[in-house]
Amino acid sequence: MGKIKILPENIANRIAAGEVIEHPASIVKELMENSIDAAASEIRIFVEEGGKRLIRVVDNGEGMDSDDVLLCFERHSTSKINTLRDLNAVKTLGFRGEAFASIAAVTRLTMKSRDESSLYGTQVRVNGGVLRGVSEVGIPRGTSVEARNIFFNTPARRKFLRSTRYELSRIVVLVTHYAISYPGIYFTLYHDDKELISAPPVDHYSQRIYQLYGKNLMENLVPFEYEKEGLGLSGYLSRPGYYRSSADMLLTYVNQRLVKDRLLNRAIREAYHTMLPRDRYPVVLLFITLHTEQVDVNVHPSKLEVRFRQPRFIHDRVRDVLMDTIVREKPLAEFKATEGTLKKVGIHQPLKIEKEEVVQKEGEVLPEEVLPPVSTQRLGLSEEEIKSEEAAPQVAVLGQYQSSYIVGMDREGILIIDQHAAHERILYEKLWNGFTNRQLARQALLIPVVLEVSSSQSLIIEEHFTRIQDLGFGIENFGDRTYIIKEIPSLLANCQIETILVDMVDELEKELRTKKVEDIYQKMITSLACHAAIKANHPLSLEKMRYLVSDLFKTTIPMTCPHGRPIILRLSQRDLEKGFLRK
Repeated sequence: MGKIKILPENIANRIAAGEVIEHPASIVKELMENSIDAAASEIRIFVEEGGKRLIRVVDNGEGMDSDDVLLCFERHSTSKINTLRDLNAVKTLGFRGEAFASIAAVTRLTMKSRDESSLYGTQVRVNGGVLRGVSEVGIPRGTSVEARNIFFNTPARRKFLRSTRYELSRIVVLVTHYAISYPGIYFTLYHDDKELISAPPVDHYSQRIYQLYGKNLMENLVPFEYEKEGLGLSGYLSRPGYYRSSADMLLTYVNQRLVKDRLLNRAIREAYHTMLPRDRYPVVLLFITLHTEQVDVNVHPSKLEVRFRQPRFIHDRVRDVLMDTIVREKPLAEFKATEGTLKKVGIHQPLKIEKEEVVQKEGEVLPEEVLPPVSTQRLGLSEEEIKSEEAAPQVAVLGQYQSSYIVGMDREGILIIDQHAAHERILYEKLWNGFTNRQLARQALLIPVVLEVSSSQSLIIEEHFTRIQDLGFGIENFGDRTYIIKEIPSLLANCQIETILVDMVDELEKELRTKKVEDIYQKMITSLACHAAIKANHPLSLEKMRYLVSDLFKTTIPMTCPHGRPIILRLSQRDLEKGFLRK
């Protein structure tokens, strides 16, 4: 007896708008999902002309008997849903029973299928939704669906298809993303008889990622795993120094279903807050597992969106797990030993260095023996910032380059530290922690600062007046676009207060018209930290550099500044050996 049934009207009416075939990749998606639901261990996809001329998907799944092969072309015919309860706990990728009907309506379709109990398979031909023939055929167990000439009967829709290369790229990306989610299935993709993807079955997601994206990406990914309160989170995220210019590698899966969810994307962005430059995106492969009744997949025509029963809980857990992973790993950006990075050098005249520019040496410094400074010379940093009595125990500070970069080493290689970005991160975290804990130290000014601003700047100050006070500024309106500052955060004691406030107001005017309150405070504190931090071309003593490095490695995120730029670059021993052709 066949497994496919026509859904009753009361159930069919509860299903979101049906399958919409927009382009060749839509057909590939529906056919792949049916193959996966049929427990196929091998799925082969063949396309011609970017899928516009031909799409053929062949699997070795359960297959169908002759009755089911005919019935599957009826709308709302499915073996996956029987009751409304099933619709609220969908476990399969497909469930609407509309895919074959939708595909057959706009293509010349041929289906062949055989289940384990049938001696012969059944072949059905449908042109533009009209049945053209049924016959027996000899095939192995499984299903083969061939769709030719997409939109042949709707020329207006066909002309909106993009170029062959573009349509093919959609299919390649789609197959790749599904192959990641199902590492135990053998996926192959051919275009015009040329193999584009070959992904034999593997045991783990990491092996699949390596298969599809290569060694370079895997080396820049950090694994994470969490399971608690009925929620499982696992996957991989990129180091802050490794990012992309688009969000195409934010891959989120819910119970192995590929989804595009704003809630999850927002959680990912918040996890990487202050860790990436503007308009840059991380690589994140996130796999979420939870009870099927805790997620509604019946909310979008193409099934790419879902609705969580507890959205805030999911959002907070995803954000916190990703952020904790980054903070725990503290991955640093690395130099790459390419031809343009480590070059052979010739013999030139010795570099002349003025005597006062040379950092005084205190003997050879080893990573295991970083000596505490003998004296405390405050060259530009405040008393508040110099409170540690010993340098970072894992980093040996060697000197300063171009009065802008601190050079050090640890057990893994040579470190180049951007002193401005490092101090910026230190100040940001101290200001933010003091603000959020309501323990931000303030300092009264002996002589109040009078600040005169433009009309537009005055409007911004008035709009955010309370917030400016919350950040430690004792500010009063003196009338006619003039303000008096009587008190400032202690961390900014040595700074030009007028400049810092004006720049912060400018940032507020440019950036913060639509953001939530927490984002406004973070942006204000980021601006304060940036302007108060040591600048480039500022000479530092060895003691001063040690203090700075020590405080940097006490922060939660020493890898990037609040703007997301890297603070530390590491030149590893492997990079050196490659550069010197030792490997």
